Amino acid sequence: MSSVKTSTLLIIKIEIIKFLKRKDIIAILGIVAIGFIYALRMDETYVGTKNQSAIFWVVLQLLNTTALFIGPVIMSFIGTQMLSSEIDNNSILLFNSRYRNREKMYYGKSISLVIISTLIFLISVGVLFIIYFFVIPDSNTIYVTGKVFGNNTPDLVCTLFMIYVYTFFFFPQLSLFLGVRFKPMITIVLSFCVTLFCNNVATFSIIKYFNPMTYVVRLADKVSTTTDIVNVNNSERLFYVIGQLTLSLALCLMFDILGAKRFKEKDL
Repeated sequence: MSSVKTSTLLIIKIEIIKFLKRKDIIAILGIVAIGFIYALRMDETYVGTKNQSAIFWVVLQLLNTTALFIGPVIMSFIGTQMLSSEIDNNSILLFNSRYRNREKMYYGKSISLVIISTLIFLISVGVLFIIYFFVIPDSNTIYVTGKVFGNNTPDLVCTLFMIYVYTFFFFPQLSLFLGVRFKPMITIVLSFCVTLFCNNVATFSIIKYFNPMTYVVRLADKVSTTTDIVNVNNSERLFYVIGQLTLSLALCLMFDILGAKRFKEKDL
Protein backbone atom coordinates (compact mmCIF):
# COMPACT_ATOMS: atom_id res chain seq x y z
CA MET A 1 0.00 0.00 0.00
CA SER A 2 2.90 2.32 0.79
CA SER A 3 4.39 1.97 -2.69
CA VAL A 4 1.04 2.81 -4.30
CA LYS A 5 0.75 6.05 -2.32
CA THR A 6 4.36 6.96 -2.97
CA SER A 7 3.97 6.30 -6.69
CA THR A 8 0.85 8.47 -6.94
CA LEU A 9 2.48 11.29 -4.99
CA LEU A 10 5.52 11.05 -7.25
CA ILE A 11 3.35 11.35 -10.36
CA ILE A 12 1.72 14.46 -8.88
CA LYS A 13 5.13 15.93 -8.03
CA ILE A 14 6.46 15.26 -11.53
CA GLU A 15 3.38 16.83 -13.16
CA ILE A 16 3.71 20.00 -11.08
CA ILE A 17 7.42 20.26 -11.94
CA LYS A 18 6.64 19.79 -15.64
CA PHE A 19 3.98 22.49 -15.39
CA LEU A 20 6.47 24.95 -13.90
CA LYS A 21 9.10 24.09 -16.50
CA ARG A 22 6.61 24.69 -19.32
CA LYS A 23 6.02 28.16 -17.81
CA ASP A 24 2.26 27.67 -18.19
CA ILE A 25 1.94 29.91 -15.15
CA ILE A 26 1.94 32.73 -17.72
CA ALA A 27 -1.69 31.70 -18.34
CA ILE A 28 -2.50 33.86 -15.33
CA LEU A 29 -1.67 36.93 -17.42
CA GLY A 30 -4.40 36.01 -19.87
CA ILE A 31 -6.94 35.56 -17.08
CA VAL A 32 -6.16 38.87 -15.34
CA ALA A 33 -5.68 40.87 -18.56
CA ILE A 34 -9.37 41.85 -18.65
CA GLY A 35 -9.11 43.24 -15.13
CA PHE A 36 -5.93 45.15 -15.94
CA ILE A 37 -7.42 46.72 -19.08
CA TYR A 38 -10.63 47.45 -17.23
CA ALA A 39 -8.70 49.21 -14.42
CA LEU A 40 -6.70 51.36 -16.84
CA ARG A 41 -9.89 52.50 -18.57
CA MET A 42 -11.47 53.66 -15.32
CA ASP A 43 -10.58 57.28 -15.95
CA GLU A 44 -12.78 60.38 -15.84
CA THR A 45 -14.91 59.07 -18.74
CA TYR A 46 -15.70 55.77 -17.01
CA VAL A 47 -19.34 55.01 -16.25
CA GLY A 48 -20.15 52.00 -14.12
CA THR A 49 -21.34 50.65 -10.82
CA LYS A 50 -20.45 52.96 -7.94
CA ASN A 51 -18.92 51.98 -4.58
CA GLN A 52 -17.30 48.75 -5.75
CA SER A 53 -15.48 46.91 -2.98
CA ALA A 54 -12.41 44.86 -3.87
CA ILE A 55 -14.31 41.56 -3.68
CA PHE A 56 -17.07 42.97 -5.92
CA TRP A 57 -14.52 44.19 -8.47
CA VAL A 58 -12.58 40.88 -8.50
CA VAL A 59 -15.76 38.84 -8.96
CA LEU A 60 -16.86 41.14 -11.80
CA GLN A 61 -13.54 40.70 -13.63
CA LEU A 62 -13.58 36.91 -13.32
CA LEU A 63 -17.19 36.88 -14.50
CA ASN A 64 -16.16 38.91 -17.54
CA THR A 65 -13.27 36.55 -18.21
CA THR A 66 -15.62 33.57 -17.97
CA ALA A 67 -18.39 35.13 -20.06
CA LEU A 68 -15.87 35.99 -22.79
CA PHE A 69 -14.64 32.34 -22.78
CA ILE A 70 -11.09 33.44 -21.91
CA GLY A 71 -10.81 31.68 -18.56
CA PRO A 72 -12.38 28.35 -19.58
CA VAL A 73 -10.33 28.16 -22.80
CA ILE A 74 -7.05 28.97 -21.02
CA MET A 75 -7.74 26.37 -18.34
CA SER A 76 -8.72 23.85 -21.02
CA PHE A 77 -5.35 24.52 -22.63
CA ILE A 78 -3.64 23.69 -19.31
CA GLY A 79 -5.55 20.40 -19.14
CA THR A 80 -4.71 19.64 -22.75
CA GLN A 81 -1.00 20.14 -22.11
CA MET A 82 -1.07 17.52 -19.38
CA LEU A 83 -2.18 14.57 -21.49
CA SER A 84 -3.32 15.22 -25.07
CA SER A 85 -0.11 17.08 -25.99
CA GLU A 86 2.04 14.39 -24.36
CA ILE A 87 0.26 11.66 -26.32
CA ASP A 88 0.57 13.71 -29.51
CA ASN A 89 4.34 14.30 -29.18
CA ASN A 90 4.99 10.80 -27.75
CA SER A 91 6.57 12.16 -24.56
CA ILE A 92 3.97 10.11 -22.66
CA LEU A 93 5.98 7.00 -23.62
CA LEU A 94 8.74 8.00 -21.21
CA PHE A 95 6.21 8.22 -18.40
CA ASN A 96 4.49 5.01 -19.50
CA SER A 97 7.72 2.99 -19.39
CA ARG A 98 8.22 3.98 -15.75
CA TYR A 99 4.62 3.67 -14.54
CA ARG A 100 2.86 0.64 -15.98
CA ASN A 101 -0.40 1.37 -14.17
CA ARG A 102 -2.04 3.79 -16.56
CA GLU A 103 -5.14 4.24 -14.45
CA LYS A 104 -3.00 5.44 -11.57
CA MET A 105 -1.13 7.69 -13.98
CA TYR A 106 -4.39 9.26 -15.16
CA TYR A 107 -5.64 9.80 -11.60
CA GLY A 108 -2.27 11.28 -10.63
CA LYS A 109 -2.52 13.73 -13.53
CA SER A 110 -6.10 14.56 -12.55
CA ILE A 111 -5.15 15.34 -8.94
CA SER A 112 -2.14 17.40 -9.99
CA LEU A 113 -4.37 19.31 -12.41
CA VAL A 114 -6.70 20.23 -9.53
CA ILE A 115 -3.70 21.49 -7.54
CA ILE A 116 -2.31 23.49 -10.47
CA SER A 117 -5.71 24.96 -11.40
CA THR A 118 -6.34 25.99 -7.80
CA LEU A 119 -2.91 27.65 -7.69
CA ILE A 120 -3.68 29.59 -10.88
CA PHE A 121 -7.04 30.66 -9.43
CA LEU A 122 -5.54 31.87 -6.14
CA ILE A 123 -2.75 33.79 -7.88
CA SER A 124 -5.23 35.32 -10.35
CA VAL A 125 -7.44 36.51 -7.49
CA GLY A 126 -4.39 37.90 -5.69
CA VAL A 127 -3.21 39.78 -8.79
CA LEU A 128 -6.69 41.22 -9.34
CA PHE A 129 -6.75 42.48 -5.76
CA ILE A 130 -3.38 44.17 -6.37
CA ILE A 131 -4.73 45.77 -9.56
CA TYR A 132 -7.77 47.04 -7.65
CA PHE A 133 -5.67 48.76 -4.98
CA PHE A 134 -2.73 49.98 -7.06
CA VAL A 135 -3.81 50.45 -10.70
CA ILE A 136 -7.29 51.99 -10.63
CA PRO A 137 -6.89 55.81 -10.83
CA ASP A 138 -7.41 57.73 -7.58
CA SER A 139 -9.88 59.97 -9.41
CA ASN A 140 -12.41 57.12 -9.44
CA THR A 141 -13.11 57.07 -5.74
CA ILE A 142 -16.85 57.31 -6.46
CA TYR A 143 -16.64 53.95 -8.22
CA VAL A 144 -14.37 52.11 -5.79
CA THR A 145 -14.43 52.19 -2.00
CA GLY A 146 -10.83 51.11 -1.47
CA LYS A 147 -12.13 48.50 0.98
CA VAL A 148 -11.87 44.72 0.68
CA PHE A 149 -15.49 44.01 1.63
CA GLY A 150 -18.80 45.77 1.11
CA ASN A 151 -22.47 44.85 0.73
CA ASN A 152 -23.47 41.30 -0.27
CA THR A 153 -20.07 39.87 0.67
CA PRO A 154 -21.34 36.31 1.45
CA ASP A 155 -23.03 36.09 -1.95
CA LEU A 156 -20.01 37.53 -3.75
CA VAL A 157 -17.75 34.98 -2.05
CA CYS A 158 -20.15 32.21 -3.09
CA THR A 159 -20.12 33.53 -6.66
CA LEU A 160 -16.31 33.59 -6.62
CA PHE A 161 -16.25 29.98 -5.43
CA MET A 162 -18.67 28.92 -8.18
CA ILE A 163 -16.52 30.65 -10.80
CA TYR A 164 -13.60 28.59 -9.47
CA VAL A 165 -15.62 25.37 -9.76
CA TYR A 166 -16.79 26.17 -13.30
CA THR A 167 -13.67 27.70 -14.86
CA PHE A 168 -10.77 26.33 -12.82
CA PHE A 169 -12.06 22.87 -11.91
CA PHE A 170 -14.65 21.67 -14.41
CA PHE A 171 -12.95 22.72 -17.66
CA PRO A 172 -9.42 21.46 -16.91
CA GLN A 173 -10.90 18.08 -15.98
CA LEU A 174 -13.05 18.08 -19.12
CA SER A 175 -10.04 18.77 -21.36
CA LEU A 176 -7.98 16.09 -19.59
CA PHE A 177 -10.78 13.61 -20.33
CA LEU A 178 -11.16 14.70 -23.97
CA GLY A 179 -7.39 14.60 -24.39
CA VAL A 180 -7.34 10.81 -24.08
CA ARG A 181 -9.26 10.54 -27.35
CA PHE A 182 -8.42 13.66 -29.32
CA LYS A 183 -5.41 15.66 -30.48
CA PRO A 184 -4.63 18.95 -28.70
CA MET A 185 -6.26 21.30 -31.22
CA ILE A 186 -9.45 19.24 -31.39
CA THR A 187 -9.54 19.03 -27.59
CA ILE A 188 -9.32 22.83 -27.31
CA VAL A 189 -12.01 23.32 -29.96
CA LEU A 190 -14.35 20.83 -28.26
CA SER A 191 -13.75 22.48 -24.89
CA PHE A 192 -14.58 25.86 -26.45
CA CYS A 193 -17.79 24.39 -27.89
CA VAL A 194 -18.77 23.14 -24.43
CA THR A 195 -18.04 26.63 -23.03
CA LEU A 196 -20.14 28.20 -25.76
CA PHE A 197 -22.96 25.79 -25.02
CA CYS A 198 -22.85 26.23 -21.23
CA ASN A 199 -22.66 30.03 -21.40
CA ASN A 200 -25.67 30.23 -23.69
CA VAL A 201 -28.13 27.71 -22.23
CA ALA A 202 -28.02 28.93 -18.63
CA THR A 203 -31.68 29.97 -18.81
CA PHE A 204 -33.09 27.03 -20.78
CA SER A 205 -35.72 24.91 -19.02
CA ILE A 206 -34.74 21.52 -17.55
CA ILE A 207 -31.32 21.40 -19.25
CA LYS A 208 -30.18 24.42 -17.24
CA TYR A 209 -30.02 22.34 -14.07
CA PHE A 210 -27.39 20.10 -15.68
CA ASN A 211 -25.22 23.07 -16.62
CA PRO A 212 -22.63 24.25 -14.02
CA MET A 213 -22.78 27.78 -15.43
CA THR A 214 -26.50 28.11 -14.64
CA TYR A 215 -25.86 28.36 -10.92
CA VAL A 216 -23.16 31.00 -11.41
CA VAL A 217 -25.46 33.13 -13.56
CA ARG A 218 -28.45 32.89 -11.23
CA LEU A 219 -26.55 34.19 -8.22
CA ALA A 220 -24.28 36.58 -10.14
CA ASP A 221 -27.29 38.27 -11.76
CA LYS A 222 -28.42 39.28 -8.30
CA VAL A 223 -25.16 40.61 -6.83
CA SER A 224 -22.82 41.61 -9.67
CA THR A 225 -24.89 44.43 -11.12
CA THR A 226 -25.39 46.52 -7.99
CA THR A 227 -23.52 47.35 -4.81
CA ASP A 228 -26.78 47.99 -2.96
CA ILE A 229 -27.90 45.40 -0.43
CA VAL A 230 -29.54 42.42 -2.13
CA ASN A 231 -31.57 39.96 -0.10
CA VAL A 232 -30.70 36.37 -1.00
CA ASN A 233 -32.05 33.87 1.52
CA ASN A 234 -29.80 31.15 2.87
CA SER A 235 -31.67 28.25 1.25
CA GLU A 236 -31.44 29.89 -2.18
CA ARG A 237 -27.70 30.55 -1.73
CA LEU A 238 -27.08 26.96 -0.58
CA PHE A 239 -29.05 25.62 -3.53
CA TYR A 240 -26.83 27.47 -6.00
CA VAL A 241 -23.53 26.52 -4.34
CA ILE A 242 -24.29 22.92 -3.40
CA GLY A 243 -26.20 22.26 -6.63
CA GLN A 244 -23.31 23.41 -8.80
CA LEU A 245 -20.65 21.70 -6.68
CA THR A 246 -22.54 18.39 -6.63
CA LEU A 247 -23.14 18.49 -10.39
CA SER A 248 -19.51 19.40 -11.16
CA LEU A 249 -18.09 16.71 -8.85
CA ALA A 250 -20.38 14.09 -10.38
CA LEU A 251 -19.39 15.06 -13.93
CA CYS A 252 -15.67 15.17 -13.12
CA LEU A 253 -15.86 11.81 -11.34
CA MET A 254 -17.42 10.40 -14.50
CA PHE A 255 -14.63 12.04 -16.55
CA ASP A 256 -12.01 10.40 -14.32
CA ILE A 257 -13.53 6.91 -14.43
CA LEU A 258 -14.13 6.93 -18.19
CA GLY A 259 -10.86 8.74 -18.93
CA ALA A 260 -8.76 6.33 -16.87
CA LYS A 261 -10.48 3.34 -18.51
CA ARG A 262 -9.92 4.75 -21.99
CA PHE A 263 -6.30 5.64 -21.22
CA LYS A 264 -5.66 2.11 -19.92
CA GLU A 265 -6.93 0.63 -23.18
CA LYS A 266 -5.35 3.20 -25.49
CA ASP A 267 -2.70 2.01 -27.94
CA LEU A 268 0.35 4.22 -27.42
